[in-house]
Amino acid sequence: MAQRADSTRPGSLATYRKKRDFQQTPEPSGRKGKTAAAKSRMRFVVQMHRATRLHYDFRLEADGVLASWAVPKGPTLVPGDRRLAMHVEDHPLDYRDFEGNIPEKQYGAGNVIVWDRGTYTLAEGTDPADEIANGKIKFVLHGKKLNGEFTLVKIKAREGEHGEPWLLLKDRDEYADPNYDPADHPKSVKSGKTLQDVARDPRARTWQSKPSARHTAAPRRPRVKRDPLPQPKSLMLATLVAAPFDDPGWLFEIKWDGYRALCTIEENKLTVVSRNGLDMLRRFPDLQQLAGAFASVPVVVDGEIVSLD
Repeated sequence: MAQRADSTRPGSLATYRKKRDFQQTPEPSGRKGKTAAAKSRMRFVVQMHRATRLHYDFRLEADGVLASWAVPKGPTLVPGDRRLAMHVEDHPLDYRDFEGNIPEKQYGAGNVIVWDRGTYTLAEGTDPADEIANGKIKFVLHGKKLNGEFTLVKIKAREGEHGEPWLLLKDRDEYADPNYDPADHPKSVKSGKTLQDVARDPRARTWQSKPSARHTAAPRRPRVKRDPLPQPKSLMLATLVAAPFDDPGWLFEIKWDGYRALCTIEENKLTVVSRNGLDMLRRFPDLQQLAGAFASVPVVVDGEIVSLD
């Protein structure tokens, strides 16, 4: 599963600076700070960020900067849950206190709160920057919401996939919680505000970031015809093999015992059908909530309907 090596070592703010015009933005220009010795506690922050999509910016202090990952579903305390974490540019240490609004048409436009913060120690290794460069870092968080041992591990990007994908995992310890959902804890640990509170507050601090292409208008894109969603003819089914195997190109999941179904959302219309083409919304009306879960984005999902009670 892990793909080690070939990661960029944290410590450079070149990409961060390239994306911002510091004559136009109050964001810090990003002098490297002094990081505490690896044996002592270093700082971390998780910022909840509603931009084009809601996500959580997970940041670890390393070599004088904040090594950063964008986690779409947010961190979890559920052991075994794999949370995609896209490695993004390093941020300056003083970014960890930012909470407020980024104006429209600016880089990262949206609302930000300090969802969690605290300190961390390494569970393995002696230098967090080296661990990240090697593609895996194990650490112990001491936060307001997140505590215990976690692992960030780099994985192989799929063919045609852009960016540097990692997985954020919660290790099994006394802080693990099988029922944990970050959405149940929406308030800032800094101010007690939610994203909605910050968005409505005219006094909220405002970041004025600029895209890297300065003083130039983006070329108007021609109108394109959207391709229709694919229409799968059958559901994906597991195949028996002679013996278990391990492969870095595969992710494995629990075999749940339920009803296999295909969920489609297109033009704000939701359908959920069984393997035999039966309408599962009649049997399970609560599944109507799926449209909101995907924010009505056109999508096809092949999954299992199960009851966890």
